[in-house]
Amino acid sequence: MFRRVIIVLAVVLVLFAAVGLILPRNFHLTRSVSIQAHPMRVINCLVTLDRWEAWWPWDRLNAGNRLEVNQLEAGGERAPTGAAISWSGRPAPGSLVLTQTSLAGIEYDLYFNANTRPDKGAFDIRASDRGTELTWRVDGHFETPVVGGYFALLADAMHGGAVAWGLRNIKDLAESDDSELILYYQDEQGKEVTGKIE
Repeated sequence: MFRRVIIVLAVVLVLFAAVGLILPRNFHLTRSVSIQAHPMRVINCLVTLDRWEAWWPWDRLNAGNRLEVNQLEAGGERAPTGAAISWSGRPAPGSLVLTQTSLAGIEYDLYFNANTRPDKGAFDIRASDRGTELTWRVDGHFETPVVGGYFALLADAMHGGAVAWGLRNIKDLAESDDSELILYYQDEQGKEVTGKIE
């Protein structure tokens, strides 16, 4: 009987490993929210790195997390391309580097632990009759063999709620913001531009 149990367990483990090896380890995650605020107020929540702590969802989900801004534009609060944020705690220590900022949103590279291949993320901003449509999307890859494919299958279930929560936090910030904004960003040709909204 015991031998039969061992054989069954061995077969299950072999099947688990075999399936894990052929499962794709890439994942795609996306969530959207409607915000009753001017698109530039939404952009301000994203390119002003000091404000990330107010909406970054994993800080609130895990009390031990610590978010740290590594780079800011000299003399200002707005983040140029190349600005970075790092954090410690759960789900894993990591860092995020802005790769593009524009009126259409921002793009970033996301590094977890010692991953050599970054996940790609973006906030897409679109003006609407109600104000702004904001979409947060992440395209990632689990490097761990065998179990990485299973993690990829569960990525939406594991992280989708946190992403949606982060969007709701951004919505609250943008809709309650009545300050004058002077924004620094790059246009499609990479030129630094100043934008202002009363």
